[in-house]
Amino acid sequence: MIRAAALLLPPLLALAGGALETPKARESTQASETTLPIFTDEGFRSMYIRGSAVEIADTGQRAQMKDMHLTAYVGDAAGTVQGILIAPEATLIGKDHVEGDKSVRILRDDLDATAMKWSYDKKEQLITLIGNVKVTFKAELREILK
Repeated sequence: MIRAAALLLPPLLALAGGALETPKARESTQASETTLPIFTDEGFRSMYIRGSAVEIADTGQRAQMKDMHLTAYVGDAAGTVQGILIAPEATLIGKDHVEGDKSVRILRDDLDATAMKWSYDKKEQLITLIGNVKVTFKAELREILK
């Protein structure tokens, strides 16, 4: 496990915006049971991503993850959770974009949603859902059909 973590650390830091570079000898780096905490410039949690397996490529700018569980935070000192995304497979691009085409479940205090193809842009605060989309609102929707 330590060996996998040592091989994975530089690419994960590059994916999270760190200064280290991915070793040039390999096209990609693989590891299992991976976690990736991402922080704001102020040092607060932005996202926490974990997966059962990850393959990192493109000098740490792209990663394929299996069994992804992403927790998005507001980015405040209290560590307020904004929502959770769960997907069997996902592609992480840079430190602000995640997408997939094998389903997703999104959990928030005010809604629960599922879809087949999806993307999440943390910087733009935008979730795109395509294909067999189902959304359940947990809040009262007043005068929605007015």
